[in-house]
Amino acid sequence: MLGVVLASRPGVAGAQPELSGRLRLQGGYSHVSNQGTVEAPDDAWLGITPEVSLFVPARRAQAHFTYSLAASSHSSFGTDIANRLAAVSSFELSKRSFLLLSSEASETSVSTALATPAATGPSVATVPPSDSKLLTARLATAVSYDVSPSMRLGAALDGAFVRILNVTPVENYLANASFYAEHVGKSDIVGGDLRAGYASTQQRPPAPDQQIVALALAPHWRHDISETLNSSIRAGVAVIVSPDRYTQAIAAPSAQGSLLYGRDAASFELSASIGPQANAVTAQLLNAEQVAGRLVVPLSLRYHVLAGVSAGFLHGQILNLRYDVPTPAPFDAILASLDVGWAPSEVVQIYGRYQLLDQITAAPSATATSTDAALPNASPAALRNIVTFGVQLSVPSRPIRIPTHFPQRVDGTDAPPPP
Repeated sequence: MLGVVLASRPGVAGAQPELSGRLRLQGGYSHVSNQGTVEAPDDAWLGITPEVSLFVPARRAQAHFTYSLAASSHSSFGTDIANRLAAVSSFELSKRSFLLLSSEASETSVSTALATPAATGPSVATVPPSDSKLLTARLATAVSYDVSPSMRLGAALDGAFVRILNVTPVENYLANASFYAEHVGKSDIVGGDLRAGYASTQQRPPAPDQQIVALALAPHWRHDISETLNSSIRAGVAVIVSPDRYTQAIAAPSAQGSLLYGRDAASFELSASIGPQANAVTAQLLNAEQVAGRLVVPLSLRYHVLAGVSAGFLHGQILNLRYDVPTPAPFDAILASLDVGWAPSEVVQIYGRYQLLDQITAAPSATATSTDAALPNASPAALRNIVTFGVQLSVPSRPIRIPTHFPQRVDGTDAPPPP
């Protein structure tokens, strides 16, 4: 294995920009069973991913920029090149107000995206065929203002654009805004929030373009059960409408709940939700029920071995408010994954991962027409088994974790430590 790492360490920690880099050599194998269609060929691949990062600290702000280039050779569809540029920053606007900002742009294939899940673990979602190309741009910001020691106001905005390039190209646009007010106690936060979402799908005829607007109002409650365990719940009603012709408005429950545990290097999160939500991969708007859990445990602190287990289930349907277009069949998505990482030194990290992704699509109804086949983002039923392994080289450096969201715990102890 070959490795090159660049690092420029500041003389005084946090006083100067810091440039660093790492290199990953990764391989894997996937088997996909397409239920009801022609079997997809098995795929084996080898890839290399150089990555460079720049950390820029300031007196009351910090920013982290990352660019990576992933090149891989696949046995089933040739060579694939993926690019990703990401930026995360936080700002202390005043002693009582804070701003978080994050953005990302990427060009990748579905197979590469599945082989390199986020650091927080894989998400439960339906995905297009493995050889589809994804062009993605995302932007998110959140602001918090402490009116008093016991009263807080806040807002969040995020947007996403995803272009799916396969036999039938599709473009999805998504934007969300939320505003909240809450009372902050010693171990409880109680408040309410108003959320608004907009989704637009543009596609080739005969499938029509669609626009959807969702509004939700709900109270929320976060509670620190102990120093290591926190609970969160939000429940209300969402109203979903469309500015398009031949559409109807619907009302649906909107609720979310989670349990968060953290102690030393171990963590556990269990979450459940119902109502309108965005597909984590394609940014399309769904009406879905979802439950997911992730456990991270150190197998050996002495030898720096860490393991993570994720599982999730999603039952949903693409939101469609039009009278003149058949509603796509509902689907289920099942996720199970296991990943293990070993750091024999501060320079070398070795990891392996297994993922099972099962997409189950209901059979078309008796009233379905030929238009159904052209409906947007009709993710095909498929069972994916993916094995990934790799080696990463890096230079010893202080960890840099800039938050992309505010702490869930009332006492704020789940916030990342300052760099």
